[in-house]
Amino acid sequence: MKFCAAKPTTSPLFALWAQETYTASPARSPQPQNQKQQKGHAMPVDLVCGVTGAELTTLSVGGQIERLYLPRSVDDLADIWAQLNAENLRPFLIGAGSNLLISDEGVASPVVSTRMLTRVRFEGDVVEAEAGLSLQRLVKMCAERGLSGLEGLVGIPASVGGAVAMNAGGRWGCIGDVVESAEFLLPSGELVRRSRRNMRFSYRCGPQKRGEVITRIRLRLKRADADTVWARMRAILRKKVARQPLSAKSAGCIFKNPDGLSAGYLIERVGMKGARAGGAVVSRQHANFILNRGGAKCTDILALMREIVRRVEECFGIKLQPEVIRIGG
Repeated sequence: MKFCAAKPTTSPLFALWAQETYTASPARSPQPQNQKQQKGHAMPVDLVCGVTGAELTTLSVGGQIERLYLPRSVDDLADIWAQLNAENLRPFLIGAGSNLLISDEGVASPVVSTRMLTRVRFEGDVVEAEAGLSLQRLVKMCAERGLSGLEGLVGIPASVGGAVAMNAGGRWGCIGDVVESAEFLLPSGELVRRSRRNMRFSYRCGPQKRGEVITRIRLRLKRADADTVWARMRAILRKKVARQPLSAKSAGCIFKNPDGLSAGYLIERVGMKGARAGGAVVSRQHANFILNRGGAKCTDILALMREIVRRVEECFGIKLQPEVIRIGG
């Protein structure tokens, strides 16, 4: 099916992404316009112009995105993804914008958002969710149903697809621990599903191959008493709140942990806690978080990142690798 774009709108309305989260205010999301019609056929996607990266990311940083596509279903996502790749336009897929740094100059390439792909289905101890569903919404829904396995992901402001793509998690477990299968979208628009035995997860690395994006996941959880699940989740959240600036504007951890070491510890040791560049500051609570304290630019974030990398390498001989993904510019 050939993709036909709805007429772009240059004055989009913005509303909070309908997610339930235990952290800071989530990235703001364009509210899709009413479904457009052309030649009697419904358009499979909304095309929004004029939105900025600052409105789409939890760090609230970034310039204008020239074209933002909002497909309403996985099939519609496959159609537009195939067409954009066939035209060699190199589209970029985003979810919650929680691990994303967008250039001050904006993004000229088309950006496709999964934020309208939020369907979820429960069947016994198995959960199937689309990539755009809020991870925190899913964590809460599972707790309500007495399904255990996701409590350690509480407080992570990601989409389900983004969480799997980065194998989100930490000391209380990673999402890859409970993934039974996943559906992947190829550049051609083909959708393929792989079982657990055909996927590999590692630290901050999901099962997708180069050029693929995740569209749906299937999780195998464990039945448990709902009150017990809630209690464990709250206990984990209290520990995270005590150690991490979850109420501030950030992209989460900026750098990956080197093998056997904590990036936050290394950053603290080289005296970067509280360092500032423009509106960006290294958190005094957890040094691996860079916060937007108001008016921060992408260049401010990058300046702090470069200085952190320089000092840590100079002092410890370790070159920190970014965890946050940068696009545009």
